[in-house]
Amino acid sequence: MKLTQSQKNFKEAEQLLNQFNQDVTNFDKIEEAIQIIATSLRSNGKVISCGNGGSMCDAMHFAEELSGRFRSDRKALAAVSISDSSHISC
Repeated sequence: MKLTQSQKNFKEAEQLLNQFNQDVTNFDKIEEAIQIIATSLRSNGKVISCGNGGSMCDAMHFAEELSGRFRSDRKALAAVSISDSSHISC
């Protein structure tokens, strides 16, 4: 059976996810990042994100999720994306 391009893309994504899951240090790094962010926010700091290209959109979305309500009605968290075009041009 010949795979379509879409099926090949999903197979590749599956393989990458499996590789990621097999390296337990990836989860240690995620936990470390969570702790750094939480420590900053608890001490009245903020999260500053940035990116280039598609990652710029990810950085903006990440800051929006923190400063917005995300999944529940909660207090906004201090976050900004310096990739935001309004910040770049001001």
